[in-house]
Parts: sequence; structure tokens; C-alpha cells
Amino acid sequence: MRKLIHLGVVCLLYSCGASKILQSDMAGEFYKKQTANKTISVSYSLNLRPDNTFVFSIKSQDANPKCEGSWELNWQSVYLKCNESDDIGEILSSGNMPDKEHKLEVINRNRIKFKNVVLTRR
Repeated sequence: MRKLIHLGVVCLLYSCGASKILQSDMAGEFYKKQTANKTISVSYSLNLRPDNTFVFSIKSQDANPKCEGSWELNWQSVYLKCNESDDIGEILSSGNMPDKEHKLEVINRNRIKFKNVVLTRR
């Protein structure tokens, strides 16, 4: 009887552990729109494709930085690595994203945190 109770407790502890999120679970579109003072808005859009490529853009009143590249899931973080552009006009424009690598926190399979902004799956 005692062995049965120990076995039950061990099974219960293992079943309560956090389930690991797979890379295929994270593929999809994530979005967030923030409005300040009812006039200025910023929208964040992230498309994580199943082939490990992505498109990430931030639209605001004066700029629309965007980057494309490859992404990888490592436990509770999504790492984005933007492709380098050879076009000098694009590099100097408001459409250029200066940071080429980003680390996003995975909250769950439907929510990702970028800096202090939580993007939700569409």
C-alpha cells in the first residue's frame, strides 16, 4: 500500500510540471496596438512562419521599421535574427530597424512579450 501511495505522489508531481512549448506551436501571427493620448498609436506585428522565417514590423506615426529573417525557439524565449540589407536607401530610411537581433519572452503559446509589450496571437 505504501508503494502505491509513493507511486501516486510521483505521478502527480510529474503531471503538474510545465509542458514544453514546441517550435511548431509558436508559428503564427502576433499583434498589439497601443494608443497614447487617444491620438498616437503604435502597432506591433510579428509573423512567425513554420519554416523558421519571420516578418516583424512596428508602425507608428513617423516610422515603420520592419525586419525579416530567421527565428528560433529556445525554451521560454524566441530569438529573432534580422537579415542585413545592402540597400543604402533602406538602411537610412525610417523603415530600417536598427537592432538586428531581438529576444522575446514566451508567456504561453498565444502570448509573446517584446520589451514591455505583450503581443497576442491573432
